Amino acid sequence: MIQVRDGKGGKDRLTILPESLVRPLQEYLKYVRSIFDRDRALGFGSVPLPHLMDRKYPNAPQEWGWQYVFFL
Repeated sequence: MIQVRDGKGGKDRLTILPESLVRPLQEYLKYVRSIFDRDRALGFGSVPLPHLMDRKYPNAPQEWGWQYVFFL
């Protein structure tokens, strides 16, 4: 499943990930993670969080699980 945040109409949605995209997405995430790890080592790699989440979870903007990933 893929979670889409703030999609059309400002709604969050869940959708199915086609089986044919599982392997390419895994490989892409591995590649992006290596970039993220390098950026973090250099002091970069922080993202803005919605609805004051950064106050509730102060380290979250720098954690891998909160990073935005765009898959083409």
